[in-house]
Amino acid sequence: MDLTIDVHHEDSAYWAQVRELPGCFASGRTVGELNEALEEALGQYLDAPALRLSAGISGVGAHRVELAAPDH
Repeated sequence: MDLTIDVHHEDSAYWAQVRELPGCFASGRTVGELNEALEEALGQYLDAPALRLSAGISGVGAHRVELAAPDH
């Protein structure tokens, strides 16, 4: 599943929303925390906690990502 994630930076924190999934958003103090929070939010939204982002978010702006199952 390909997704577009819009990342913003405000008040010393990052937040993101997923365009294709209304109401799916996450936040974190760092980009690393944001990546973790996004994976958790996507897992809860899609009821599939094992899904992971194929590539992490690297900063502010629009990012195209793909959801992938974790390697076992």
